[in-house]
Amino acid sequence: YARNLARRMTLGRLPLLLPLARAQGLAAMVRWCLERVHQHGGVLHLWGHSAHVEKINLWSDLEDCFRILQGALTDCYSVTNGELCEFARQREARGPFGLAR
Repeated sequence: YARNLARRMTLGRLPLLLPLARAQGLAAMVRWCLERVHQHGGVLHLWGHSAHVEKINLWSDLEDCFRILQGALTDCYSVTNGELCEFARQREARGPFGLAR
């Protein structure tokens, strides 16, 4: 994750990279991101490839992440990628200040 963030790095994203670089493991990263979304709004998108999870044996870490996210569902929405894309399309169509374009 940090490598992808660094590759698309802008100075505005630097505050995101540093705490993630210090996080101890995948679950700590998810906790930090979830706290940030709770504080500032936004989206936490957990994404990865099973081949990478298998290669570095992250299955138990991934299960920990799912438990963390399941606990957050009382005050968050869980959506599919398709639902998130549709929401973004609708938001884009409304334009600034929620006005139709």
